[in-house]
Amino acid sequence: MEVAVIVGLNVQRLRRERGISQEELSFRTSCTRGYLSGIENGRRNPSLAVLAVIAKALGADIQELFAKPVKSKAKPKPRISKRP
Repeated sequence: MEVAVIVGLNVQRLRRERGISQEELSFRTSCTRGYLSGIENGRRNPSLAVLAVIAKALGADIQELFAKPVKSKAKPKPRISKRP
């Protein structure tokens, strides 16, 4: 797994665990919501300085952003079809 993907998954996980929206994290970090979305989806390669700001805004150590994600045992939510 690429480092950008690992970092993105960890940013997203930490943000969700803390109940913070992308918009709120954007406000706390002065990064655009689109840029944060790109990080979370592994499409952006933020600098260490940006990662330090994100980690601080999430109340996390920067090392947590680089930890390999643990596979979830939870089953994906079933999709509800709007068709009859």
